[in-house]
Amino acid sequence: MSIATQIDVFKKLNIAPSAHSDAEFDQMANAFGYLPRLQQYTDASAQVKKKELQAGFYVVTGKDDKVFLGEDVDVIPLAWRFKALETLPGVKPRSSTNPKSELFREIQAQSGKQNSHCQAGIEYLLWVPAAGKYATYLMGSKTAVKEASKLKPLIGCVATIKTFTYENDQFVWQGPKVLEASVPPASLPPEEGLQDEIDRFKAAQEEAGDGPQEKIEEAPTKRKR
Repeated sequence: MSIATQIDVFKKLNIAPSAHSDAEFDQMANAFGYLPRLQQYTDASAQVKKKELQAGFYVVTGKDDKVFLGEDVDVIPLAWRFKALETLPGVKPRSSTNPKSELFREIQAQSGKQNSHCQAGIEYLLWVPAAGKYATYLMGSKTAVKEASKLKPLIGCVATIKTFTYENDQFVWQGPKVLEASVPPASLPPEEGLQDEIDRFKAAQEEAGDGPQEKIEEAPTKRKR
């Protein structure tokens, strides 16, 4: 089966619908079982500070391994959900995928504060062709939440997430930038079990604890000199 034919098959699956409406998605995007995670390592991460990894690299982090992907990564988004995540040092992480829950709103209220260890935004279920794995990707920083709306129309297609340097009159910082991919994917998710992965990801979770993870998002803003 050709790549084009396989992608057509994926589009016929239940990958686009979500338990939340488009209006709810737009409101969040404009406002602000265990799977590996796609994360962007920046100047703020311990690995970069120790010079173990270059700033701006994307990494698929699993329980026991890491796949290093570089500054640009091709992905196939399969589904989305809301996600609020709190990762305070020394405390078990707290998260919610229900934007109407008290926990979600509590984390969201803190997410805009510097060094709050809180993120709230859109989380995607991805297939990462270069790694040959499913992964979740939380777009929870201010910059990432804005880019999340660009990934949604590409569900079932191939997208590229780049490390991009943003700047305004005062600051310069790194964050993700979403583009439509220009080349076919290196691999595609197996049809068998695909719908199960999507259904598990979409399943309602009022409040759930995640495994230990490092808070890695866009680098802290740097004042221009």
